[in-house]
Amino acid sequence: MTRPGRMLTAKGIKPIGVKDMTRESFYLYGTVEPDSGGAFIREYDRMSAANFQSFLTEFGQAHPVGLHLMTVDGAAIHWAKSLIVPDHVVLLPLPPYCPELNPIERFWQELKRPLTWKNWPSLQAMKDDVWRGFHAWTDEMIQTLTSYRYILKAILAI
Repeated sequence: MTRPGRMLTAKGIKPIGVKDMTRESFYLYGTVEPDSGGAFIREYDRMSAANFQSFLTEFGQAHPVGLHLMTVDGAAIHWAKSLIVPDHVVLLPLPPYCPELNPIERFWQELKRPLTWKNWPSLQAMKDDVWRGFHAWTDEMIQTLTSYRYILKAILAI
């Protein structure tokens, strides 16, 4: 579905864009490391506890060393009773309505920005655009975007 956004127009002129109401979707699960700028992103067909379990398992296998704090919101999939969280991963719950405390929320916002007012001929074309956008980000760019002072202080305190 077309994601409308801001567009430059003459003063007093409402932006006009083609909007496609066809709904197809995919979900990105991800985490970023503000201190180094590293990112771990996986694509799934839907949002579910089973897919979140898969994400946690893959993350745990990809990052077997050290203790990893993963901030999560109150979504039911993050707290499913069936979840098996790897021993070296700690899920850190965020208070409601506080996305600014989760560094990846800022990254998602910036990743979506160039996708406004675009129409794709297929879901695959959209996925390709999203992944191309993701791969354009360097670790340094992610670090600059997500390394809030209060998060870095918390990391150093640990």
